[in-house]
Amino acid sequence: MHQLNTETVAIANRLGIVNAKFAEDDDMPFHVAFEVSVDGEIIGGTLEWLDEDHDLVRNDCHLDINPDVLRTAADRLDEDYSDVYSAVVQLLQAAVEELKEPEQDLAGEMFTELA
Repeated sequence: MHQLNTETVAIANRLGIVNAKFAEDDDMPFHVAFEVSVDGEIIGGTLEWLDEDHDLVRNDCHLDINPDVLRTAADRLDEDYSDVYSAVVQLLQAAVEELKEPEQDLAGEMFTELA
């Protein structure tokens, strides 16, 4: 996991992960599709691969081979790409965890009903 330094935290405060959703297409593996915003304005959409536990894949990452949205964010923020990358990955990890919560809640409710 990427550690955010003080400067990167300030960058993360200006970034957002918007409209994140789990997706699986016939021609693509399971992934999270999302848009990135800078200062509240959506600048583009992208995706990142997920493993079987719905966690971000950190090897052969989609963001590593398709960095256009993150480069645009870095340019808009006038910040170093690696700091923006670290901030986006942390924000995306938090968004994925939030997306997983309804699944966990539903599983808990179902278990309670069966008991």
